[in-house]
Amino acid sequence: MKKSTKTLPIFTKKTSYATKKLDSYQIMVDSGIIKKFSSGIYYWMPYGLKILRNLKKIIRKEINSIGGLEILAPLVQKANIWEKTNRLVKYGKELAKFTNRENKLFVISPTNEEAFTLLAREMIKSYKDMPMILYQIQTKFRDEIRSRFGLIRSKEFIMKDAYSFHTNVKCLEKTYKKFFESYKNIFSILNLRTVSVKAESGIIGGNKSHEFYVFSKKGESSIIKFKKKYYSKSFFIKKVLSSKKTKKSLQTISTKEVLSIENFSKKFSIPLKKILKFNFFTYRKNNNAKIVGIGLRGDTEISLSKLKKVFQCSKDAKIMKDEEIEKLFRIPVQFVGPINLSIPFFIDYKAFLMKDFVSGSNSFGKYLSGINWKIDTCIPQVEDLKKEVEKENSNETNFFIKKGIEIGHIFQIGTKYSKFLNAFYTDKFSKKFPIFMGCYGIGITRLVSVIVEKNYDSKGIIWPKKVCPYKFAILPTKMSKKIENFSKKVYSILKNKKIKVLFDNRNKYFGEKYADLDLIGIPKIIIVSDRLIKYEQIELNDRIKKEKIILKLEEMESFFI
Repeated sequence: MKKSTKTLPIFTKKTSYATKKLDSYQIMVDSGIIKKFSSGIYYWMPYGLKILRNLKKIIRKEINSIGGLEILAPLVQKANIWEKTNRLVKYGKELAKFTNRENKLFVISPTNEEAFTLLAREMIKSYKDMPMILYQIQTKFRDEIRSRFGLIRSKEFIMKDAYSFHTNVKCLEKTYKKFFESYKNIFSILNLRTVSVKAESGIIGGNKSHEFYVFSKKGESSIIKFKKKYYSKSFFIKKVLSSKKTKKSLQTISTKEVLSIENFSKKFSIPLKKILKFNFFTYRKNNNAKIVGIGLRGDTEISLSKLKKVFQCSKDAKIMKDEEIEKLFRIPVQFVGPINLSIPFFIDYKAFLMKDFVSGSNSFGKYLSGINWKIDTCIPQVEDLKKEVEKENSNETNFFIKKGIEIGHIFQIGTKYSKFLNAFYTDKFSKKFPIFMGCYGIGITRLVSVIVEKNYDSKGIIWPKKVCPYKFAILPTKMSKKIENFSKKVYSILKNKKIKVLFDNRNKYFGEKYADLDLIGIPKIIIVSDRLIKYEQIELNDRIKKEKIILKLEEMESFFI
């Protein structure tokens, strides 16, 4: 493709990316992939569309290979089917609704369980019609209260969503495993290092679910590794609570002394790891002062920077002093504990993992031992709140937390939607049964953003091989007739070999054009200059290998094959 300012605009900064903090969203805007229309809604520009098409091609090939049939479901759906599945209200304000001129309520679908179940009800009559996999690639809308990080959390987005239909759980499990492997293949092709985690099914529903994550500081989800397995935060909390075996009942420990936690530990021979201590944190929100309790395991310390991040505050945020806490509770902080605490509180993950632990009783001179979450007190909000310590003993619980961006989610929905919407099949004895379903999603526009997030340097984007719109760019040093004709010759050779090549003939300085090509992620740039064409040669600059090669025109053809 020949390129000009009119056909493929690129917005570039004059300052080098090496001189400022890098941001994948800004790179996508600067390189002409997307352009903001409004909060959470974007134009996809010509270059960006090529990337989307390549990504869709990879995904289609993989889903087709496991028997997927592509359809396109309606974006606008009758609200009454969402009422039947109890999701019209449950989905909340993120579900966009409108009333048409006939005063009938419709929704703009953020997901398509209802629509696909209704289609399956029409298509599937007998057990002989299954298993069946239907999928689509469609633009969706979710009215996010707070769009952020560009395409990572946007209101309008493109998704691949697939649904499978089965006679029983065993059949569903087979297809679920196929999708699991298919997703791993897709992310491997895209050079994305992912982890799959056991997860809660949430508003979609079902009994089994896995999410696929890429580790990133921009991630909004906490990924927990515990005993060599990965979990989503909600699933981890549920698993730990169900697996805890408690041994002790509540006992009172009395003392007339106000002891530091270290002295208390020594006096009563209780390890610090078995003691829950409290700090209190104050901050302002909407001009109102807030106080929250922070529960920590006795051998860990609170991180103010993590607190500020969790509570999204910076000004007037501080950890309260002991005398302030004593004034608030009328007892020293040492006697404050989680049971019937009058102030909302959060706990660190290591505190959450404690069982049969010791903490204050909220009465002077008394502690309680044998405390367990859920049994003796409510389960508070769990967050990563402790200071990091060098050479921390990770073998102690084999536990760590990282932030990640979700790029795929698969569910075993079971018969939830088929029962609500009367999607039944008949078995070989002519008996009716609800259809078992699976659901499988990949956020395609989010995936583009994640690829950029994980693949850029000080010059610009480094695309995975199968996503990059062009393998080569031809860059003349100037647009004299002689150089232009030679460039066209090179262009024709590559086009005849069906190699994706871009001919940059814009009326810009050579250095500007070179910087643009680096920014948009062209891996190999062919430079055509007066100095080389008299020898029938070109210069090939390989961005990834960081090497330059001089080639004769007759060598070029065999070199690029």
